[in-house]
Amino acid sequence: MGKKDSCPLDGSWTRDHCTAYNDRKKHQTLSECVHRDNCTNFRKIIESDLDESVSSSKKILLNGIPNIFED
Repeated sequence: MGKKDSCPLDGSWTRDHCTAYNDRKKHQTLSECVHRDNCTNFRKIIESDLDESVSSSKKILLNGIPNIFED
């Protein structure tokens, strides 16, 4: 993610489950999001690790982003 006005979850179904995205997009503060590294790593897991993808997807659907990072 080189663009400052982008989100690591852009293009992924997981972005729709981020409670901070719309507000940050509206105020053009996506680059200031403290969860960027977590989201980047989480997206890699969802897209490339079949075993972890199911449990990670469940976490997203039940708790949403960024709540899943606060455990």
